[in-house]
Amino acid sequence: MPLNIDTTQQLRSSPHLRNLVQAVLDAHDADEQHYVEWKGNLDLKTKEAHFSIAKCILAMSNRPVELAKAYFNGCGYMVIGAEPGHMHDLEVPDMADLEPWVQRYTGPEGPTWTGHTVRIDGSTALVITVEPPSDGDRLHPLVKESGSYHAGTVFVRHQARSAPMNVADLRALEHRLLAGSAGPAAISGIEVEPNIKGAIQIIEVDSDLIDKVIDREREALKIKRKTSTSGAGMLSAHNRIDGRTESDYRNARTQYLFDLRQALPDHVIHSALERRQGELRLRVTNTTSHPMSDVMIRLQVEGDVRAFEEAIDVDGDLPDRPAPPSPSDAFANMPMMHHQASLLRASDFGLMQKGVEVAPGGRQITFRIGALHASESTTTPTFVLLACVNQASLEEERYAPRRATVQISSGERSGVQETELVLNTTGVTWNLNELIELDLR
Repeated sequence: MPLNIDTTQQLRSSPHLRNLVQAVLDAHDADEQHYVEWKGNLDLKTKEAHFSIAKCILAMSNRPVELAKAYFNGCGYMVIGAEPGHMHDLEVPDMADLEPWVQRYTGPEGPTWTGHTVRIDGSTALVITVEPPSDGDRLHPLVKESGSYHAGTVFVRHQARSAPMNVADLRALEHRLLAGSAGPAAISGIEVEPNIKGAIQIIEVDSDLIDKVIDREREALKIKRKTSTSGAGMLSAHNRIDGRTESDYRNARTQYLFDLRQALPDHVIHSALERRQGELRLRVTNTTSHPMSDVMIRLQVEGDVRAFEEAIDVDGDLPDRPAPPSPSDAFANMPMMHHQASLLRASDFGLMQKGVEVAPGGRQITFRIGALHASESTTTPTFVLLACVNQASLEEERYAPRRATVQISSGERSGVQETELVLNTTGVTWNLNELIELDLR
């Protein structure tokens, strides 16, 4: 009689593992199968218990792929501390201690497994999850002698028992090994989608808008003279104490306006990023029944879109505005433009995140996901997508979706899985004048 639990999916979450323990409590003694074993009570600090766990892990990892994946998508489970009709209150050591104890028998290159504690009605059980076998896997032998079992013994599952393999088992494991000899399987089954619908922020900026800012600055920096009773200009040598002439000031002003024009585009992007709006993540899901390692996601954007990390090092500083020669009351009534004191450098609004890299130019951003269990989902670090458009194309581009290419690779899979994302805009447009950190006073 099968256990009273859904065997069509892997059990990963705490509620699912709790349901497994409950199913064991409700089971009959004869319900153990090749995919589930239980032990009513073990002293998990003893070598006997460590060997018992290792023997089950080795045996479940040595199952044929087709047999294993028919239940729980290939995972095997060992429940310790629960048996039909009785829940024991198990004393579970720290997994940092238990893992090396078991590894003495499975070896450092042995099967992949994890342990999780489950509490029911105040009592504790331990559930061992053994990852699914795959075509091309080697057999996993016992690496340390225990009792009558010598190192090199290969355990397999014979229905509800973990026992040394026979000739038929050896042939099945040979077939599993050779099934992967054609090379690693091609990667597939990874889904990627953005966590928000409006992913791209639109910034309205072009040369005409920059020209207006420069003209405004140039006008503000003009020297406004007062009438002198002596008939001499207010910048005559007798009232200059800083050593600069009017000509020096004009040269500094010209250089400042040139530097300002060069700095404004990056400054506008920096200001948009500081607002921390439209922070985007990609949700990455392994829809297959096999775990994948070293998963890497590359997002390639096109056209006017650029990608930025949450704390991208964009230089948002503007050049220092030149001051007129002083003292001189000739400038007393001149409206002065100044940088906002609140202007922040890029490093002030976030920390560089691990596992993410933006290529120069912002056309590609790479995420190193690492391992993904079967049916597992994770999210990337945050990033921002910006599109700079000019006034002429603003209405056309404000709501126009953009396309991006996603390339997915895995260390143990061949090839690259490629898919396309359609990314919508936020519908909100930032104007250059709203983003520039200058204040007219």
